[in-house]
Amino acid sequence: MSSGGSSVFGTKTVYGGMLGGGEKARIDPKMNLRFEFMLTEPADEERLNAAIEAALQVCPYMGYSMEKREDGLYFAPNERPLRAIPLKEEPQTYDCEADGHHLTHVLFEGRKLVIGVSHALTDGQGIKWFADALFRSYCGAHESLYEGKDAEDYAADLMREKLPVSAEYVFENPVQGSFFRLPEAGLRKFFMVNILESVVLGRKREFGYSLAADRASVKKLCREWGCSTTILFYLFMTEAIRRVHPDNQKPITLRMPVNTRQILNVPNTFQNASMPQAAFSVDPGVLKDGFGETAKAELRKMSESRKKQLTYDAMAFATNYFRRNLAKGEPKETGANRGADLMSTLDTTIFISGLGEVVPEAASGCVEKISMAANGGMPFMMYLLESGGRIFLSIYQNFENPCYVEALKQVIAEYTAVYRTVRTVV
Repeated sequence: MSSGGSSVFGTKTVYGGMLGGGEKARIDPKMNLRFEFMLTEPADEERLNAAIEAALQVCPYMGYSMEKREDGLYFAPNERPLRAIPLKEEPQTYDCEADGHHLTHVLFEGRKLVIGVSHALTDGQGIKWFADALFRSYCGAHESLYEGKDAEDYAADLMREKLPVSAEYVFENPVQGSFFRLPEAGLRKFFMVNILESVVLGRKREFGYSLAADRASVKKLCREWGCSTTILFYLFMTEAIRRVHPDNQKPITLRMPVNTRQILNVPNTFQNASMPQAAFSVDPGVLKDGFGETAKAELRKMSESRKKQLTYDAMAFATNYFRRNLAKGEPKETGANRGADLMSTLDTTIFISGLGEVVPEAASGCVEKISMAANGGMPFMMYLLESGGRIFLSIYQNFENPCYVEALKQVIAEYTAVYRTVRTVV
């Protein structure tokens, strides 16, 4: 265990207890983040266990346990080793006797490797650090991405105390008025109701698709058009929706989680830092003539909106908002922000998350495909995962019609000249 870990044990985690589905959402593996990898050769169990041990030296938090007390969850040490488990033998819950009371499952079957983690422990970025260290060890590379285990902010809980926000800050809702919703989803409810149905009642999405785009082509477009990969795919998705619903005149809204570690000046914390969201609203009319100057101007507008939303004050305000909803007796906002309602920015039917490079370049030759499964309660969810020469798209929806996936294939093909269907799961 790292020297940084000893100060963590016995401390309460506010973020760890934030899951709306309660204990079931915390310990059900199928309701939490899962990275799935298809290796180029069958997984070697002995080599994999050695890589897990090496990765825990870099990211010791993945071996921590939690204990429940009357007032919440607290971190606890776990002296039992974290070991790879055959996929068909995966325990039905985390934190049970069969998995040594761990909150992490590393699973294998043939060429398939799965890393599943309770969201109470960490988020996608926390898993990425661990996956990076694991693959570097497994494939013979030695440097690792994460070096924060002994840093002062290693175990910082961003919800533990109210974060300071400038007195001049005024919340501005990036999504206003009536906007387009996916009619195929059949859900016109507030997104927290979707989460309740999905997580608490177990009504999971049933339709998943995986695509792959040429990474170099996408990055070239991003450089030419002056935008991030995630913003580019926002516009791709908007164009796909426009093709399916050409008569729609309402703005198309999308949202994404934000990794607030750097923004809130706690870059090394392993705890969740992705509750705040950024949201965007695009007029479909800007794409009626294709990806011309009007569309490029819209990309610049979205990029500017992203910068405005991803400031310290905006993200601290959002973090405090969710903390206030969790902490008993927390005073409400006063002044200009007293009527601010961040939840309205999340009331959309489309979610896109850009996770960046999940498998490092040094180990990308060991991995053929990547996908991600995450039951977040949204009607349409897309994750972008990068490795080697490709960007993998994992798409999950709660309706059968693949119209948007098919349209998105066309858009990607037209603007990057490369796309490939990797996997379809129904």
